[in-house]
Amino acid sequence: MHSPLPSTFDPDEVGKGDTVAQDGGAFTTDRRAGEPAGRSGDQRGDQRADQDGELLTNHPVRSQGSVHASSHVSQQSGHAEETLADSRIGALLQHAGKLTADGIERVLRAQQESGLRFGAAAMRLGLVGQEDIDAAVARQFAYPVAMRSHSTLAPQLVAAFHPASAQGDTLRAIRSQLLLRWFGSGRHALAVSGVESGEASSVLVANLALVFAQLGQRTLLVDANLRQGIQHILFGLHPDGVPHRRSFPGLADVLAGRAGLDAIRRVPGFPALSLLGAGTVPPNPQELLERPSFAALHKQLGKLYDVVLFDIAPTSHGAEALAVAAHAGAALLVAHKDRTPITALKRMAQHMAAAKVTVVGSVLVEA
Repeated sequence: MHSPLPSTFDPDEVGKGDTVAQDGGAFTTDRRAGEPAGRSGDQRGDQRADQDGELLTNHPVRSQGSVHASSHVSQQSGHAEETLADSRIGALLQHAGKLTADGIERVLRAQQESGLRFGAAAMRLGLVGQEDIDAAVARQFAYPVAMRSHSTLAPQLVAAFHPASAQGDTLRAIRSQLLLRWFGSGRHALAVSGVESGEASSVLVANLALVFAQLGQRTLLVDANLRQGIQHILFGLHPDGVPHRRSFPGLADVLAGRAGLDAIRRVPGFPALSLLGAGTVPPNPQELLERPSFAALHKQLGKLYDVVLFDIAPTSHGAEALAVAAHAGAALLVAHKDRTPITALKRMAQHMAAAKVTVVGSVLVEA
C-alpha cells in the first residue's frame, strides 16, 4: 500500500486540462475561505509560521536591566528544569523497558562527564535509539505516537510513526481546515471518499483519525466500505495474525442486528481513537447502509464521539457512498495527482450536492 502525501485544493480552482495536477503536494487552502496558502490553525499563541514554514517564537520585549537582573535566576531555573525533564525521560524509558536502573546510573555518570542531555548520553552509550527518545518525549507531553519496532500499525500511518514529518504537518493543516469549516460548528461526522478505486482515501482517513485523536478529540473511525474495507489491516486489528481475514464483528454486523456497540475497538496506544471495522462481508451492502438502523446508529455515535469519520466506498460504487455521506452531512473528496480526470471530480461533487451533502473540500494525493 502506498503512503500518499495529501494536499487540499478547490475543485473550482484546479485549473484547466484533462487531469488534476498540482505542484509538489504542499498544502493549499481553499481561496474562498480567505486564508493564505501554507500551514494554518494549529500554531497559535506565541508561535507563528514564517514563509518557509519554519516555526518562530515571539518573545516579549524586556529592558536590558531586567534581563541582567534575572540572568542568574534564569540559569538556575533552566538547569533545574533540564534536570527534572531528564529524570522524567529516564523514568519513562525505564517504564517502557528500555533502560534498567543500572543503565540509568550509567547514563547519569556519562551525562555529568560530557555535559550532554540525558537522551543524548543514553544514545551515545548505545542503550537506546532515537525512536526511543522521541517516544519518551511524546509521552511527556501526553502526545500518543507509535514505535515501528513495537507496533502492529501499518507503515502508511505516518501520523502515528512520524508526526513531525512534512506529511504529518500536512495532515494537521487539513485537520485545522476541517475544524474551521465543519467540525467547529458543532458537527460531528464527515465522510471521506475517493473519486477512483484504490486505497489512497482509506489511508488518508486513517491518518486523519490519528491526528484528531492526537488533538485529544474522542475520535471514531468507521469503515463503511463494506465490500473492500481495509481499516482493520491498517490498524493491525485482525485475528490470528491473518491480515485479510474479517471475522471480527463490524459495521455490517451492527446494521444486521448481529452485534452491538461492543464491536467498536480501541486502537492500542491511542486512547482517544476507536475503530468500527467493516465486519463480515455482506451480500447486500447497499441495502444495509440504507436501513433505518444506520440512521439510528449514526445518531447514537454522534452523542458518544467528538469526531466520527466514515471511510466510504469510492463513488464508482455510487449509491453506497452517497448513502453514508448523506447521513454524515458532508464529504471530503480524494483525487490522485496527474491521474484523476477533472470531469470525474466535478461529477462526484455534483452527485454529492444532489444528495444534499456538503463538499467541504478535496484532497490531492500522489498516484
